[in-house]
Amino acid sequence: MKKHTVQSFDDILQTVTGDLLRMGQLARDELTAAILRLDNAIPDNPPPIQALENLVDALNEKIEIEVQHTLALRQPVAADLRALISCNRIATDLERIGDHAKNIAKRADLVAAQGIPMDFTRLHNLSAVVVRQLDAIIAAVHNADAEAAGRIWQQDLEVDALFDEAFNAHLAEICQTEDNAFSCAHLLFIAKAFERIGDHVTNIAEDLVYWVTGRRMNKRRTDKTPLVE
Repeated sequence: MKKHTVQSFDDILQTVTGDLLRMGQLARDELTAAILRLDNAIPDNPPPIQALENLVDALNEKIEIEVQHTLALRQPVAADLRALISCNRIATDLERIGDHAKNIAKRADLVAAQGIPMDFTRLHNLSAVVVRQLDAIIAAVHNADAEAAGRIWQQDLEVDALFDEAFNAHLAEICQTEDNAFSCAHLLFIAKAFERIGDHVTNIAEDLVYWVTGRRMNKRRTDKTPLVE
């Protein structure tokens, strides 16, 4: 990030950005913990998802308060205003990623408790791509890399394709086998949660591009879509 003429604003932005990166890592840890539940048995000594969720929520609140305080006290404009607004928006998306992770874990535990063996292969394939995208956008935020954010934004098409595959397969399974309809329904919701996490990653990418360049991204995504308007 560029330096500002007022050192105190640099200090504030550095603090907020540091909290944002910490929040991103915690949301990533929460998602990883949830993915470990994608099995036919509840793991022994599972990672403390609720504790991670509490930390994510606390950092989100801290960032929101710091941003609001800075906006009121310093009334920043131009690039400074973009930075603060983007940080606040990115924090909101990270908090929602944590919410989806918690939901994935709860539904996976319900499937395990049902006692009917399920095939989690498609969900693991989807989760691997989503985690890769989340790692990439956290690194892009750390490096203030708008070009990387643009590439990550474009790659959401891969997440959407894997979601469609998983959703259609588990929906067909509900129709074919009545006994596992309950578990398949939860797998559908888990797949949707991963797809929504992918959407939040693309939101973060859009906000990072705006933060760094001041440009808005083209919302209509195809393989040949220009990344910025």
